[in-house]
Amino acid sequence: MSDDVNPFASPQTSGIERPEVLWATEQPEALRKVKIGLTLVYASICGILLAVLGGPIVMITLAGPENFVLIGVVLGVVTVLLNLMMIVGQVLCLAVPAESGAKPLINAAVGLQGLAFVCTLLTFALSDGPAAIVVVGISYLANAVSLICFILFLRRVALYIQRPDIAGRAMRALVVGLVSVAVLAVAGILVSITPNPALGLIMLPAMLGMLIGFVMYANTVTYLRKAISV
Repeated sequence: MSDDVNPFASPQTSGIERPEVLWATEQPEALRKVKIGLTLVYASICGILLAVLGGPIVMITLAGPENFVLIGVVLGVVTVLLNLMMIVGQVLCLAVPAESGAKPLINAAVGLQGLAFVCTLLTFALSDGPAAIVVVGISYLANAVSLICFILFLRRVALYIQRPDIAGRAMRALVVGLVSVAVLAVAGILVSITPNPALGLIMLPAMLGMLIGFVMYANTVTYLRKAISV
């Protein structure tokens, strides 16, 4: 009969498309926005790393004491612009499909990053005092939680497009960063309680671990960006 299954026929596909294929087919513009957003985030990360590592070198080697203030202002403006670029990139990532389960994470990341950015601008207006200390504390906390949410967002998107290798990279970057921050915080508390040069040495590998974690995070962003084909 014509309706019978031919046991010698070639295997047929189930008709179920991979998530990233459906995403590219049904929402190509959204896919493109997420990829552009990740590109902007990666560019801002590279710029921030360059400013943090190269800024002090420039101030020490190329500038005299009379130019410290000017260079400090330039670095401050550049940092603000890089943070703004990161926010724009994360906003573009809001186009991620709801089926990925990543929308709540990117919503939280964008909101907290926006709060941190506003607090950063306020620190330029506030003079030294309790209010400035509170604003700086809120900015640091919002930045940290926003970063955690964004890394978890990267993991969810990687799992959605069936790239567990990139999801694993995201989690490793998060673990290295959190462990390094915890060690640095404990070492700082111990040094403040018991001034001991040996305890201060613990802070050096912790700071190195934070740098390594940040680089791992940057690599995760660019790996995911490249994995999204549009």
